[in-house]
Amino acid sequence: MLTDKEIFKLANDAYNDFLANFLVECQFEVVSLNKFLLILEKNLYLQEIFKESSLKNPKDISLPVLVTSGEKYKLSFCSSILGKILKGFSKEKQRMFISAITLHELYHIVNQVERRELNLFSFLKSNKRAYQEFKEDYKELARILEEAKRRFKKK
Repeated sequence: MLTDKEIFKLANDAYNDFLANFLVECQFEVVSLNKFLLILEKNLYLQEIFKESSLKNPKDISLPVLVTSGEKYKLSFCSSILGKILKGFSKEKQRMFISAITLHELYHIVNQVERRELNLFSFLKSNKRAYQEFKEDYKELARILEEAKRRFKKK
């Protein structure tokens, strides 16, 4: 598994690539599951999505990164959730996944022009739009996200 330092560097590298086309102020952090759940608790939008999902225990969440807004956006990566998702991936695919998920979340930020409604449908619609734009620009990385999703769902 990648170290926290490697995850941070890969996220920053993907962000710098993204800046060639979009202007977004963002910072990154890699956090433990407990800190990740605290961030989730403070985010009303994500809490609403969680309530509408079938998950009963927040520790079962498979979302490896949370985006919070403020003066700058912040992407918080959860090292233990990433570890579960990336188990069995080669180091190279792990690196590609970090780049892919970072870019995917940055597309969410760019597309957040209008405030989304607090419901699962709006979240899924936003997710689909961000993914489509990401897929058009980063086909190979999109395949890595799909592979990770398929592998994780099998578990």
